[in-house]
Amino acid sequence: MEAFSRREFSEVCTDIDLLFHVVDYPFRFQISGGEPLLYGEFADLTEYIGKNYRQQIDIFETVFNGTVVPDDRTCEAIKKNDMQVYLDNYSEEIPQKMSKRREIIEKLESYGIKWLDNTVSDWFCLDIEHTDYTDMTEGMLAEWYDICGNPWHYYENGKLYACNFSEFAVKAGLQKEDSNDCFDLRCMQERDRVLLLEFILGYSQRGYAQLCKHCSGWADANPKRVKVAEQAHGKLEKPIWSV
Repeated sequence: MEAFSRREFSEVCTDIDLLFHVVDYPFRFQISGGEPLLYGEFADLTEYIGKNYRQQIDIFETVFNGTVVPDDRTCEAIKKNDMQVYLDNYSEEIPQKMSKRREIIEKLESYGIKWLDNTVSDWFCLDIEHTDYTDMTEGMLAEWYDICGNPWHYYENGKLYACNFSEFAVKAGLQKEDSNDCFDLRCMQERDRVLLLEFILGYSQRGYAQLCKHCSGWADANPKRVKVAEQAHGKLEKPIWSV
């Protein structure tokens, strides 16, 4: 789903149909956000994927921010299609925003939905404003991409992106889209299946995403940390990318 505009349900379904036309069995398929529950067709989307492709997915999941209580129809769709829910927990940092979390947990458990507590002690900071690796060679950037090891791809409009954060930067207007960052499933031929598998595993013609030149990396590769939800307190002089 797009970050700044609402996509029509039919467009999203077309994307999903194309993906499963060329990908036999994704190990992990996540409906992500922001907050997915703000998408009015979330239940319909869950049902569509479940009815048509659930047997082709190992782990079917979503992530809730912990501020919106899912309605009955949404819970029914989640349970019916064996979807698991990651539930964010920022109750210690922003308790005033987490008052609904207990209500959400009770609702999920009343439907027998598998949910996982997503509590983290800190966020890693991409710090793209202060990171400059433009002096790296192509080989060094490819090595940095491998060290980073970000496992999250992003899929939209028939394009599978190597790094979700790199495409988020495009959506935020921080960089222009680069065709080397994605694999266009709309142009894929049968002979390209091996190339797609290599791309999913992190191998591409260039070997890195364009954001690598200005990104401090994902998870363990990144030593820059900030307290969870610190931006919400207005303590930072300027916005930084934290995850």
